[in-house]
Amino acid sequence: DGAATDTAAARAFVAASGAAPVGGEDAGIVKVALARLPGRLPDSLRASLRRMVAADSPRVFERLASSGPLPAVWYGGTQGLRGDSLVRMLRRLNPMLRAAVRRTAAAALALEAGDRRGAARAARQVVAVGRQLWRDPVTQAAAAGLGMLDLAAETMRAISLATGDGALGREADSLGAVVQARRRQMALFSRYRFDGYLAAPDDTVGLMLVGARGLAPSDRWNVMSAIAHGSCWNPVEVRRGVSAKRRALL
Repeated sequence: DGAATDTAAARAFVAASGAAPVGGEDAGIVKVALARLPGRLPDSLRASLRRMVAADSPRVFERLASSGPLPAVWYGGTQGLRGDSLVRMLRRLNPMLRAAVRRTAAAALALEAGDRRGAARAARQVVAVGRQLWRDPVTQAAAAGLGMLDLAAETMRAISLATGDGALGREADSLGAVVQARRRQMALFSRYRFDGYLAAPDDTVGLMLVGARGLAPSDRWNVMSAIAHGSCWNPVEVRRGVSAKRRALL
């Protein structure tokens, strides 16, 4: 995290936000290829992987993987976090998700060619970019980052099995366990679980959770959102409007 932030690399993906969203087909092809390694891939499967890699931007992705932490909601520009703009902002992440799938396709091709280091390097780049999104306070962006990490762990595990690299296998298992634990925590910190509990405008438990730096940014963001929406569960505030205490708490 001591590296300089390369926002320009991230913006390069945002500039391609008109691209089609990631489909299961691309990731599915990569997973089929990884399951067949080591060994020679069928020509049709190799051709599909090569088509993905041909559309790749490895240098930009590598820059993003080497970047320091990106600012929160960096993909949002100056639109702010209005409900009607959030879907459009998240759609801008699609090119980055596609690039992650293409990097794993490059890893599969490298592994077939006997380039274990190149395959592992491509997978670890996906890990690094997945962590960039994981840090984002918007739940949907953080979940997209977890998806990248999950794909990277699966890729690393396949490389380990194909090459007998036990250390890489343990790294993949550790990453997979972290992803699963994070998903469970995200479910616990869903805003809809907290709204009713934070109905009292003078309840400072929510404020304590928002300030808990040990929690992921998206969890803290959801608690803050639940504090704001707690007024909908408070009969007095429903009748009279949002309490001054709640406004002060926010």
